[in-house]
Amino acid sequence: MTCIKNFLKCAGALAFCMISINANAIQIYGDNGGGFSLLSTTWVTSGGTGAVATDISGGAGTDWEVLVGFDDFGDPESGTQTSGVYGGGTTISGYSSYKVVFDVQAYSWDSYNDGTTPAPGNIGLWDVFAVNMNAGLGYYWDIVTGDPIVATNPAGSVVIEDNGTSATGGLSGSTWAWGGLDYVNGTFESEIGTYTLNLTGVDINTNLFVSAVLDTNTAPDVDQVYPSWGCFNAGTGTNCPVPVVDTPEPSTMLLLGAGLLGLGFRRRRS
Repeated sequence: MTCIKNFLKCAGALAFCMISINANAIQIYGDNGGGFSLLSTTWVTSGGTGAVATDISGGAGTDWEVLVGFDDFGDPESGTQTSGVYGGGTTISGYSSYKVVFDVQAYSWDSYNDGTTPAPGNIGLWDVFAVNMNAGLGYYWDIVTGDPIVATNPAGSVVIEDNGTSATGGLSGSTWAWGGLDYVNGTFESEIGTYTLNLTGVDINTNLFVSAVLDTNTAPDVDQVYPSWGCFNAGTGTNCPVPVVDTPEPSTMLLLGAGLLGLGFRRRRS
C-alpha cells in the first residue's frame, strides 16, 4: 500500500494521501401502472459554490451526479466549512409512483452526536447527508424543519423512510439520511452504497421534488469546523477524495520525532 509505505513522508510534510472510489448515477423512475421507466430530468443546485450537479448521461438527462461540500473535498480534520445546505434537486410530474436509485459516497469529520453525555440533550447530527423526494412541497433546503435523524434512530445507521415523516425531522415523502456514528476527535467516517427510495400515491398533476444534499446548517447541532463532503455519486469523470492520513497534531509529531531519535541513538550504540 503506497499510503502505508509513505506514512512518515506524508506525516512529516503535514499532508495526507488520497484514494478514490467510482460509482454510477442518480436515476429517477416513474410508473403509471404499466411498469417503471427511466425519466429525463434537469437538476439545479441550492446556490453558492459548495454543490455541483452534472448530467453524466451524454445529454439524455437520465443519469445525474451531485457533488456536495465541493469546496471542501479531501480536507483534513483541521479544515473549516461554512454552514449551509449544499445540494442539487429536480422536479417532474405526470406519474403516480416514483423511485429514486442512487449511489452515495459520504465522508465526514463532523458526525453523529449520540447525546449520551449529557443525556439526552444533544441528540442529532452535526453534518447530515440526505436524499428526499416529496409531492408538491419543495426542495429539501426550502422545507427542512429539523434534523433528519432523531433519537429513535440507531447511531450510525442509514435511515430510510418511504411515504412517511416520523423519522425524518418533518420531511414529508420519502427520505434517506446518514450522518455517522458519533463525534470523536480524529475519527473519520464514511458511508458508501447503493440505495432506492419509493413514493406512491402521487397525483399525476403534482410536481415531484427530489433533492440530494449535505446539510451542515440544521439544528440542533451546527458548527463551521470539521468538514464533510460527498458524491451522489462519482459518476464517470469525478472521483470523491478521501483523506487517509490527517494532519498530525503537535503532540503526535513530537512523539514521532522522539521515537525516530531513540531508534537512531540505539543503532549508534549497537
